Amino acid sequence: MIYELKSFDVWSVARTVFIISLIIHLLLGLTGSALILLGVNALNSVWDESDVYYEEYSPEDSKMPILVIFIFVISIGLSIGYMILSAVVMIIYNKLSGLFGGIEVEINELSQLKKTKLLPKVSKDADVEENLS
Repeated sequence: MIYELKSFDVWSVARTVFIISLIIHLLLGLTGSALILLGVNALNSVWDESDVYYEEYSPEDSKMPILVIFIFVISIGLSIGYMILSAVVMIIYNKLSGLFGGIEVEINELSQLKKTKLLPKVSKDADVEENLS
């Protein structure tokens, strides 16, 4: 069966892109910033030749809350940007597919692809007789 994708719902695509990009940006941002802060603090403790690594990483002296807020703001901003971009792309696609036609997709049913053949059950006596002959 051949189907044609004529249009996409702009709001559902934009909403899905926003949620997926927000999750990806938050995970990458929080993980990356934790690794960078850990590396910078480790480098500072080596550079100073002291064992104040754990003291420098205390929550009172750390810039972690500001960094987390910055990551959330940047993640939401980028996700909104991707949402707007995906909405614009979907509007353009919907207009162009109205003029020139959409993307054709061929879909086969699984039952038509895999037809099992039933073989008759051969009795053991027939196998023995064939081996003797």
